[in-house]
Parts: sequence; C-alpha cells; structure tokens
Amino acid sequence: MTIGAVILALYKSTSAGAGFTVKRIAQAIAKAEGYGVPGAIPTLRNNPGNIRSAAGPIAIYDSAAAGWDALYTQVARMLAGSSLYPPTWNIEQVAARYTGEAAYMNWARIVAGELGVSTLTTFSELA
Repeated sequence: MTIGAVILALYKSTSAGAGFTVKRIAQAIAKAEGYGVPGAIPTLRNNPGNIRSAAGPIAIYDSAAAGWDALYTQVARMLAGSSLYPPTWNIEQVAARYTGEAAYMNWARIVAGELGVSTLTTFSELA
C-alpha cells in the first residue's frame, strides 16, 4: 500500500484529530481555489485543490472524485507535517507557498473564514 493510500484510508476512517477534519479543510481550500465556479480552472480540471502535476502544470483528473481524493491526501500530509508544509506554519504561511502568488492573503482569508479561525492559526492547531 502506498503512503497516499494509507493517508486516504486514514482520512476515510477518522478525522484529522480533535480539531478539523481533512474533509472540512479541503472544502475550505476548494472554495479559496474557486472550485465549483463555472469556467474556473479547478472546476474544468476536476481539481478542487488546483494541485499541480509532477511536471508542473495544473493537474487534470478524470473525475471530481479523483480530484477530491488528491486534495484530501494533500491536506492529510499538510496536517501530518511535511517538508513543504511544517505543522507549525500558520494559514498565511501555507497560503504563500500553496498559491505561489502575491495575492496569497485572499486565499488565506477565505480558508480561515470558512474554518472560522484566524489566518494566524497553525496547521497543528487545526489538527
């Protein structure tokens, strides 16, 4: 079983800990990315997290379910702590890396607002 499969199985069987579930955080990220908006890239590519492929461009998934599974795996890794997203990072810091854009604070405010927390809340606090 791959690490992605283990993380996905963990998501499906439990929450992300005592705090927010992987699913709830993923839904907040999808909103920040514009998923569900007609004509938006995440919607057109079945990619609610606007996740990049290994080659660099925004990934295209065969179905919305596959895109959601990729985002759930990404969020579970973020909560567990990874080399890209240390759990001590707050939503603003994660937003800066995740979006790679100067306007990352818009993303941070949307995610924090959807979760009902401050943009200074760390991912370890979310878990």
